[in-house]
Amino acid sequence: MPLLWVDQKTWDWLVSAVARIDRNLIGVARTLQTVEREMAAVDDAVKALETQVQANTDAEQSAIGLIQNLATLIQQNAGDPTAINALATKLKNSADSLAAAVVANTPAAET
Repeated sequence: MPLLWVDQKTWDWLVSAVARIDRNLIGVARTLQTVEREMAAVDDAVKALETQVQANTDAEQSAIGLIQNLATLIQQNAGDPTAINALATKLKNSADSLAAAVVANTPAAET
């Protein structure tokens, strides 16, 4: 029912415009929900990446400490072949353990 100052044609146009706006808002709300889900997935991926970066950094720092300690031990025992052989065995064992850890924690390539 038209109001006194609005004719039927104008009233119909206003109703149509409001209906269009409502449909657009529903579309925007759906798009926003999709974006929120995608952002949550990205956030989870970033957190996982941060965790992995920290694990890598920790492993790298551990390896650096091991190498520095080994260099010091070699210098201290340069005149003792038995001690040098023991250090070489220790180094091989550490390298084998590190290699096994890398293999165990490397995801399989996707095909």
